Amino acid sequence: MQKAKVFNSGNNQALQLPKEFQLRGREVYIKKMGNCIVVIPEDDPWRNVEESAARFTDNVFEEGRRQLPLQEREPLD
Repeated sequence: MQKAKVFNSGNNQALQLPKEFQLRGREVYIKKMGNCIVVIPEDDPWRNVEESAARFTDNVFEEGRRQLPLQEREPLD
């Protein structure tokens, strides 16, 4: 795992990313998850999801899904 520099820029904080982590474009989406901050490129926000889904093998549910049965509910009016 690599480190990045954190510094203040006016009233904001900024990160100085190592060269191999640099992003295209001028803006990103950010999300705080626990004590982590996720940075998602604005130009292709779904790329990470698509790449992650491609890592699943065909036998990911080889033993079947352990899905709960559907609940019986009153219909909406």
